[in-house]
Amino acid sequence: METAKILPNDIEAEKAVIGSMLIDNDSVVNAIDILKTEDFYRNDNKYIYEAILNLYNRGEPIDLITVKNELITMKKFEAVGGIELPPSEWETDDGSGQVRPGDPFPQQSGYGPADYRHLGRY
Repeated sequence: METAKILPNDIEAEKAVIGSMLIDNDSVVNAIDILKTEDFYRNDNKYIYEAILNLYNRGEPIDLITVKNELITMKKFEAVGGIELPPSEWETDDGSGQVRPGDPFPQQSGYGPADYRHLGRY
């Protein structure tokens, strides 16, 4: 029996990217130039990123509430388990919460939201 290979991934980097996008709209603009939905390893992160892209493409604000509502509209809210951390818990290495042009994909270092998959469970 052959064992399936696991693709290279960095879950903490995925969290950092999504966390920065939720607290800073400039990060959204910078990230969409670099990342595609399929760049995310975890399905929940793919769905959240897709929700953010949908909002961005419609010119709507991007925050916890609008992302939650978009996930509900997409019928993916339960699949991601929700998102519920206050913005103070999302930090990048420099504390800015921003993805900047030219930045490499955030390094695995524990920065970003510790666990943002419980949006809406207040």
